[in-house]
This record gives sequence, C-alpha cells and structure tokens, in this order.
Amino acid sequence: MRWLLRLFARTFVRRVVVLIVAALCACLGGRAFAADYSMCGPTAPESSGGAYLCPDQGIAAAMAAASAAYWVSVGGCGFTEPGHTTVGPTNVDTRNRVVQVMIMHQGGGCSSVRMEWPENESCQDRNRNKLADAAPWYSEPSTCVGGCKVQGTPFNYNNGGVKVYGMKDRSYSGDICVPSGPAKGIGPTSDEKDDATKPKGDECNALGSGQTACVKPNGDHCSTASTGKTFCWKPNETGEKKDGTDAQTKGEKGKPVTPPTSPDPEKEYQRKEGYQQTACINNTCTTYNVTNFNETGKGTAKNGTGDNSVDGTGNTSGNGKPGTGSGGGKDGEGDSATDSGNCEAAPMCTGDTLKCLHLRYTWKNQCNTTKDEVVGGDDCKSVPVCIGKGCKAQEYASVLQQWRGRCAAEGDRAKLAADAAAGAADAAGDDQSAAVSDLWKKGPGQDGQGLDRNKLTLGGGELFPAIDIMGTSWAPPAQLYSVLQMIRQLVIAAGALAAMYILFRK
Repeated sequence: MRWLLRLFARTFVRRVVVLIVAALCACLGGRAFAADYSMCGPTAPESSGGAYLCPDQGIAAAMAAASAAYWVSVGGCGFTEPGHTTVGPTNVDTRNRVVQVMIMHQGGGCSSVRMEWPENESCQDRNRNKLADAAPWYSEPSTCVGGCKVQGTPFNYNNGGVKVYGMKDRSYSGDICVPSGPAKGIGPTSDEKDDATKPKGDECNALGSGQTACVKPNGDHCSTASTGKTFCWKPNETGEKKDGTDAQTKGEKGKPVTPPTSPDPEKEYQRKEGYQQTACINNTCTTYNVTNFNETGKGTAKNGTGDNSVDGTGNTSGNGKPGTGSGGGKDGEGDSATDSGNCEAAPMCTGDTLKCLHLRYTWKNQCNTTKDEVVGGDDCKSVPVCIGKGCKAQEYASVLQQWRGRCAAEGDRAKLAADAAAGAADAAGDDQSAAVSDLWKKGPGQDGQGLDRNKLTLGGGELFPAIDIMGTSWAPPAQLYSVLQMIRQLVIAAGALAAMYILFRK
C-alpha cells in the first residue's frame, strides 16, 4: 500500500503545481502565456506593442496564427469569455520580416499578435535543405510544413481498390500557410521541419491470391507475386520483366495481356494471378493490368488475354518492405516465398503467418483440383494422349476405346455414303422400268430372259420351304431333320447336367 500512496502523492503534487501556474498566468493577463511562445523569444516590451523572434518565417507565421486563435478562444481584447472576438487578416512585411495577425471586435481591430524572423530565414531559404518525398499514405499529403507552403508533383495509386497518396520532388514555394491542427496557442515544433527532410518508407497493402503492392515515396511501385518475386516499376512504365522462372508484365487496361518470351526454347510462361492498378500523376490517370507469370513446359501453357480482376478484397495495410523472394528470411528483407513449381513439394514461405497459410492453402487447392489432361483426339487423325503423372490406365483406355468407336462409326458412314454415291453414278441414265419388263418377255424371237412368272412357286416343307422353279423342285433331305432332332436332345441333356452341378456342388 505504501507504493500506492507515494504514487498518489506525486500525482496530486503535480496537479497542484499545474493549477498554481494556471492561476498565476490568469492573474498576469495578456502576455502570461509565454509557454505558447516556447519557440520564440520576446524582442520588445508589451507596452510598445510587443514582438517575438522566431527561428524562421514559417514558424513565425504558424505561431502568430496559433496565438491569435488562442486569444480568441479565451476572449481577448479585455473579454474574459469567447464569442466576442474573431481572428482577422494576416499581414506579412517581408522587408522588416514581421508577421502580424489581427484580432477583430465588431468589424475593427482591437489587438494583434506580432512575430518576427531573422534575416536569411525565410520560407524560400529553407530550400537549402532539400525536402524528401512525402510518405505515401491513405490521405493526401499536407502542403503546409511548419508554416511554409510546399509544392511538388502529387500522385496516387489505386492498387486493387486501395488508394494511396504521395508527393514527389517537393520544395518550398516561398509563401506562408496556416497548418491544420489544434489551435489553443499550440504552435509547430522544429521536429516537423526537420522531419520533412528525412527519407520516408514504403506503404504496402495485401491483395488477393497472395499478392502485395507497395508504393514508394518517389512514385515508383513494386508488385510481389504469390511466389515471393518482386518487380518494381516507374509510375507510367509498361512492358515485361523477368527473374529466373518468374516474370511480370504491365500494360494498359483493355489491351491483350500476353506472356513474355522465355529465354529457354523448351519453356514458355503460364499466366498466374494479377490485379488492376490505376496510377494518377498530376490528375492524369491510367489503369494498368499487372500480371504474374511462371515458366512451364513448351506447349503446356494455357493463357487468356483478358483484363485482370480488380482483386482488392480483404486488404490489410502497414508500412514495410516488399518481399525479396530469396526465401532466406533475414532481418529487414520482409515477407518472402518461393514456389516449388510442382504439386509434390509445398512452397517455401517466411514472414507473415497469415500470408504463408494463404499461400499454402492456394497451392494445396490448385494441386487437388487440377487434373491430368487428355490432349488430342478432336478428330480421327490425332490419337488422344494423356499428359501428367497421375494418368490412370483404365480411364485412358476408356477414352481411347470411345475415340476408336467414334472413328469407326464415322468410317462406316463414310463408306456407305461413298457406295451409295457410286451406285447412283452407275445407275444414272438406266431405264429401270424397261429392264424389269424385259425379264418377263417370252417366245421365240423375243428379247429378254423368257421367264414365266406362273412357273415360280415357294411353299411346302416342315422347316424349310419347298422351292419349284420352272418345273424343277428342290426340298431339303429328310436326314436333315433327324440331325437337328439329335442336336436338340444333346442341348437339353447338357442343360440338365449344368443345372445339377449348380444345385449340388455345395
């Protein structure tokens, strides 16, 4: 309990001191808020109008604006409550290096806040220390740094639906500005001006299918594929880039997405995941397809040419470096992964656990759903062939049998059609009705076969009909029926023996 009492005592004492200082400031009146001028020192007594000397013009302007806002918030011009005064115009005297902000009451000036800056410390003079590019972020970068206006080339990227803003080639324009932020007499610090000259980091966000997009402060962007390979591009750069078995292309939306040419004549590139990116430089925007490729065997790639999906669902953001794809997992290299290129070994992944799990899940899902293919067999000239290690002999035999049956049927139909065509050609021009009538002509001196239709008879017999042609009869011999009867009895006996074997074998 003693430590709790000591903590309470220290807290209580600090609060009492703060209350006493606040009371003294209230009693001293006008210039008693010296803490608000912590970056600026007094140069003249309050009786002469007062003035404070600040490190440079920007800080003087920001401090004057913040101090005027503070006085208005507490009353000002002799008032002890807000609502009676407003912040008036700002006057800059560059010759005498003075910034003056008026405090207004009923349309007229009742007081002012004056700040000065030393010689050779204007906003334009700040350019002797080069400004760094703004840190990419999800809102537009500020154009006011420490009371001085900043100019440059603004840009923004929309990576998979996530918009990131930035500004490159920054410099001070020479004008003053009022920074956004709390008023209450709190001015800027020198840290803000110093921080503007320090290099900034990348801003990265995760996309679908294990991809990552990073925006650099200078406007470049880097895209990491699911394999962990990273490719970096200038804002409006297009074309193709390769790294080992991986490649990436960038082209305008609406144009065909085509794979790069592999340096290995036995290989070609298979299209994998991709997304759409919109780059806006100075309000001129263009949407691109960023597409990843991976090497595969010659003749096995199946690539579409359409636009990528936007693929901006489930994004997360955070400052970081893109994966290098080395798979070493060294400190500072960020997330990385290496694809095995087959379904026998899982991809190697280091870094973010969720990303690695997503990569492994994608690999397993693709390998479980991708089956071995049967190519060829579209016509009867090419035999179907099964490609892949998991080809089943029985399944392939069934496919082959179907192909053979289909081609045999097509061959029979073709032969019948050819025979019919040949017969039709042979019979073309024949007088068929006259030829049939000639068969029945008879009598000496007449053409034809001399057949008499009254002398052709069919009939009689037990199993086979008796035939009589022009007085000549033919009938099957009686022994034929005896042989058939014996065969019938043998079949019945064989059936009886088979039935007895089936019934009594157990």
